Amino acid sequence: MTPDEEFAFSVEMFRGAKKLGFPLVRIQSAKPALLRRLLPVAEELQLTLAYEIHAPLGPNAPEIMKVRDTYAELDSPLLGFVADFSSTMHAMSPTLLRAVRRAGLDDPAVERLQEIWATDASMRDRQQEFIAYLHGRDFDPGRLGAFAHLAFNMHGHVDPREWADIMPQILHVHAKFYDIDDNGQEPAIDYPAHVRVFVEGGYRGFWSSEWEGHAFAELGEVDPLLLVRRQHDLIRSAMRAATEPARA
Repeated sequence: MTPDEEFAFSVEMFRGAKKLGFPLVRIQSAKPALLRRLLPVAEELQLTLAYEIHAPLGPNAPEIMKVRDTYAELDSPLLGFVADFSSTMHAMSPTLLRAVRRAGLDDPAVERLQEIWATDASMRDRQQEFIAYLHGRDFDPGRLGAFAHLAFNMHGHVDPREWADIMPQILHVHAKFYDIDDNGQEPAIDYPAHVRVFVEGGYRGFWSSEWEGHAFAELGEVDPLLLVRRQHDLIRSAMRAATEPARA
């Protein structure tokens, strides 16, 4: 879209959100010129705007720092962020690993995928390194479909403690998850660590459950409603642990 089209489209979305009663709008574009034009509209409609920080980026990524600089310039309480826990994973989700195994990856390839994912290279560089590895194994990356890209695009490994750096500006949370194991934990996202960061940071907003295993799981492989219930149990348990008085 042209800048004028993007502005007009955003205004239409804002007016619809106001009519439907939403006090907060997630935005996916935070260009300085656009925000300067949209802020008076948000003030008129009494809407809060929150830019989503999604994998593989974190709160201190260069791209997000530009947004933070724009926010500092505009200095408005109506501007903030949506934190998405896909950014702050410590491992690749078992659901994804099962999917790439179904697509033909053997154990050495799955191990190499995880090793490359864990490096600090850019998303594109890691993806290209893995594709080069597959070519070296005479494995057609096309057999993986979108998974060769999504493995790096949807799984970030930023330290969850970085959320504390922008805690006063976090207005909503996408509590992303993929699996809940037999021990009641999310094997790829350290929920107790995330909960502690938000409790200690004084966060008082909402978390929305977002099961993204649907991107990798086969139809009927799991019961997503059961997983959401188990995720809520995990979050409540982590909250109790984070808020109970320290024991001597």
